[in-house]
Amino acid sequence: MNVWLARFALAVAALSIATAGIAREPWIDYAWLVKVKPGGKRFIYSHGVARPGCDEAEPCLTKAYVIGGDLLVASDIGTLGKGSTKWVEVEYVSRSGRSTFGWVRDADLEPLADPPAAIGAWTGNWQRTEADIQMKPGRRVGTVSVTGEATWGASDPDRVRRGGVHIGEIEGTFQPVQSRGGFAMGETGSLPFDKGEEFDCRVRFRLLLPYLLVEDNGNCGGANVSFLGTYVRQGR
Repeated sequence: MNVWLARFALAVAALSIATAGIAREPWIDYAWLVKVKPGGKRFIYSHGVARPGCDEAEPCLTKAYVIGGDLLVASDIGTLGKGSTKWVEVEYVSRSGRSTFGWVRDADLEPLADPPAAIGAWTGNWQRTEADIQMKPGRRVGTVSVTGEATWGASDPDRVRRGGVHIGEIEGTFQPVQSRGGFAMGETGSLPFDKGEEFDCRVRFRLLLPYLLVEDNGNCGGANVSFLGTYVRQGR
């Protein structure tokens, strides 16, 4: 498994498990938007990851950083290790859809309210590594039509060479409520999210502009394929 796939697997696991032994709501529901305060570089720290020269129980400086004005998706907050400094677990997504995960000091961040999400705000081509989602106005007023493709293994040259890339697709329509929506893919076509059967592909969306958060139930493609993640819109 290449480095990116390993990091993505860890990130997916982190979004799915309980924190500190306490069951949490799905990541898509509790994530929030933060803005880096004005100033110089704010370096991103790792935690709980074995790295040379670092105690994985303590925050560990990485080479990655963000700058004033950057918008990040936050998913957790608390102290790390023995110190009293408050940290926020964040994800920064580049314009190409590449994600960087880690921890930034809470003092360097400003929490933001959810931006308003008019129906036109959904429209566009949304991407993350190994996934692409297209959204456009649906046939009925106030609805959004969605198609998407995701892969697992396309970033691994050896797997590509062996023809071992797994794929998945989504297609459906939903009527957003504020910044949220979703659908299920039933035998007869697109269904409301809560009407899907246990083994149907079910996918939810949340606009946290400039990002699109996506979560599925793992039934939207081949083995290990998931649309889970944070997407950025291309071409704007």
